[in-house]
Amino acid sequence: MEALRRGGGDLVEADLMAAVSTSGTRPDLVSSNGTYLAYASENGQVVHLLSLRMLEAPALKLLAEGRGGVTAIHVGSLPAHQGRDALLEKKVFASTRSKILVWSVEECYASRERGEGARRDQLDLPKSDGPPRIVSHLQTDDSMRWLAAATDSEILVFALRSGQLTLRLDAHSLQVNALRFDARQGADRLIAASDDRTFTVWDLRTKELSHQSAILGAHPLSCLALDPSFPRMAVGSTDGLIRFFDLGSCALVQTLDLPLCVRKKFGEPRDRVRGEEAEDGVVTAGARSNRKESGTRWKRDPPVGMGSVSSVSALFYVRPAPAHGAGGLLPAAPKLVACTTQMLVVLDAYTYDAVAIVPFSDHSYRGCPNLVRVETPRAFSAEARGDGGAVVCMASAFTNAVSVVRVGSGWEEGRGAAAEGQGEDAGCEGRGISVFPTSPPKRLSRLYRAIEKENKAGGASSFEAAALGGRTRKSATTKTRDKPVTFHSRIKSSGYGKVEPLRFLGRQVQSRTLPKRASNNLKTGRLLRQYPLDCDPVHEFQDHHALEGDAPVHGGPILRCRFCPDGSRIVTASVDKSLRALRLPLARHKGEGESFLGHGGAVLDACWSHGGGLLLSASSDRTARLWSVRKSQALLTISGAGGSQQKGRRADSFNVDVKAVSFFHLDKLLVLACGSRLHFYRYDLGGSAKSKDDIARMHQPKTSHHVLELNTEAQSVTDFDCHNGFISNLLVAGTSAKTVEVFDADAGRLVRRNENAHDRGIHTITLNATSPYASHDQGAHELFLSAASDSSVKMWDLRASRSVRCFAGHLNRQNPIGVRFSPCMKYIACGSEDKVVYLYDLRMGTVINKLRDGISDVVGDVCFHPIHPQLAAATYDGRLRFFSS
Repeated sequence: MEALRRGGGDLVEADLMAAVSTSGTRPDLVSSNGTYLAYASENGQVVHLLSLRMLEAPALKLLAEGRGGVTAIHVGSLPAHQGRDALLEKKVFASTRSKILVWSVEECYASRERGEGARRDQLDLPKSDGPPRIVSHLQTDDSMRWLAAATDSEILVFALRSGQLTLRLDAHSLQVNALRFDARQGADRLIAASDDRTFTVWDLRTKELSHQSAILGAHPLSCLALDPSFPRMAVGSTDGLIRFFDLGSCALVQTLDLPLCVRKKFGEPRDRVRGEEAEDGVVTAGARSNRKESGTRWKRDPPVGMGSVSSVSALFYVRPAPAHGAGGLLPAAPKLVACTTQMLVVLDAYTYDAVAIVPFSDHSYRGCPNLVRVETPRAFSAEARGDGGAVVCMASAFTNAVSVVRVGSGWEEGRGAAAEGQGEDAGCEGRGISVFPTSPPKRLSRLYRAIEKENKAGGASSFEAAALGGRTRKSATTKTRDKPVTFHSRIKSSGYGKVEPLRFLGRQVQSRTLPKRASNNLKTGRLLRQYPLDCDPVHEFQDHHALEGDAPVHGGPILRCRFCPDGSRIVTASVDKSLRALRLPLARHKGEGESFLGHGGAVLDACWSHGGGLLLSASSDRTARLWSVRKSQALLTISGAGGSQQKGRRADSFNVDVKAVSFFHLDKLLVLACGSRLHFYRYDLGGSAKSKDDIARMHQPKTSHHVLELNTEAQSVTDFDCHNGFISNLLVAGTSAKTVEVFDADAGRLVRRNENAHDRGIHTITLNATSPYASHDQGAHELFLSAASDSSVKMWDLRASRSVRCFAGHLNRQNPIGVRFSPCMKYIACGSEDKVVYLYDLRMGTVINKLRDGISDVVGDVCFHPIHPQLAAATYDGRLRFFSS
């Protein structure tokens, strides 16, 4: 068996089991159930049956006498758990122009041992007033109760137990090319795809047409397959498009261009030059590169292009291997194998990415040598096996042979080499990366020296001093020093000027007034100690959580909304050049909170500090500002990357907008995304414990120092995110070049680059900063989301080098939208341009809820409450909408 490790961390196993000779007749029909192979020639009168477990044994010949020969064959079997003896349930079906012949496989083998002819049953086709009926496709259901036969545009359904024709389904106008039964969740449905570019769904219980799609394109539909793990369907067409539909609503979930997908992942096919190499030692690829730069002559004939991959001949799903990643949080995704005349393309069913290809010709692809040697096929039959693999039988178009290829279950998620095109990855190659440091920080790194300088300042750190309002930590001794009025002794406070206690992450927040009875109702203001992990998805619109008269929070679109770490406030950033930190619930406090004015342009981003006492904002006025929640005036303004900066001074001003900001390393550093760079700053807000004089300490200047800069090759970093709730050195950035890039701040370099992460530029990156009120596996912190204006959201695992889920269904073509994980790690909320908040199932990637109530404009951002099962949605009309479960 030959194995190939892909750049995406997948191990693909493909083995040519046998090349069965068809005794001088070119096979035109082929069918397999994973155990037996049946084939027949175009005008043959004999069906050959061969056991795949004993390929050396002679084939069993089944006579199919009829005018015109066999037109379609099918090998059906009943799973072992559905019958008393599974061996008696394997049957072979062959159709002629007047009848359908049925053989029992075990009875045929027993008859051959006795030297007798094989006994057969038959199902009579109804007579036609016009030309005779030609059955082109046969299909049975899993329980062997129904047999569907496609005759031109009509479908005949037989009851196998009685042998009678029970249904005649006529809804297509052209030839039916594919049939599949769906019996999940008690359903009894038949799905058909046709040359008329539509598919139909029939309910066999009510004997009615339950759904017929619109015309899906300009090319016929050639094949279809049903997902074994979720009610989802893949439909292939002759133009290379694969469309994914939800079987419940028959809604289009995703469209995949197979030739484009292969080209992005593996490049154009390269012709293997045997016996001689190009003069420069480089094997050229494609029509352009096959001609030398001098333009004198063609080195070789151009290789076969992507046109050979365009037509999807067959589709089949392969059941997933055991669960992987995030401690079993995400189930292993099944693989969808698309069969073409040039190769087999292996797709991830949940991310719609090509993870491997198995080419048949001499043309190789980037990092993909030939795995199997197969003649160009013209007919396919595939069946998944219980061990996670599948058997693909391919009838050759030019020789008298049938190739049997076993596609193994060796897809390993999250392992292997890093992504194609990644940067320097010393120490990460072959084992992935993690947000949790595995080694002490490098003492020579600029980041380490900046943090050490902050720690050696003595007393409280800068962010603690700002949160304490200038007060320092309690001394180790109980004696007070240099305190006027008290004269070295403590006196009881009168209570005037009392400072509210700090709200620390992970501790219960003490409210001023507590209700007499403990309640989980959001109206009471009491906060829960732990987020309910078994909560239902949010669905109820809370109209009482709004300002009086449904007044807007801002005078322009809201671009960002974030809950405070303790859930007591929410900050909003708007195009109207302002931020607001509002107390919750909005209706009770009537919009009470702080408004932060000072930016000269739209506020593009805002985030809370780890302690919840500081705010950091980014604006299109090319500055970033640091605010205290208790003061409406900016504590610090950062407008350049050179040297140190004080309040009111400018140094080497930025020449582009500051797109995103974040606190880093437990609030010790500030990170700004400006242009193609990430800038790191160490800041000091005064109030240091080095000075014993209170007045001098209050007048200490507030400064920031540029300590580190990370560059990307893209034109701009559009968004980034990092963990601030614990020490982590990794930052994830999305760029305008459609790449997702991972930086190590301690090493000061790029450690991974995922090319072509989306079809358009990325505008949102969100790490899974889990709520401190919810307990999850450590692997949950490795997940992050990326969103782009291609109407898709992808979920990534830092330990893997490619996406693990793709969420599609919302509308996003122009404006940036927000996307967030729920604290229970069951759902993902996403804004949309069609005035709807989409709620996705994190495990399966499907839409489970659409929130429309109260929303009258584009949803720009969403965020989940850290304690309550509540969702806030910010819209472009300046309003906040709240939903609860």
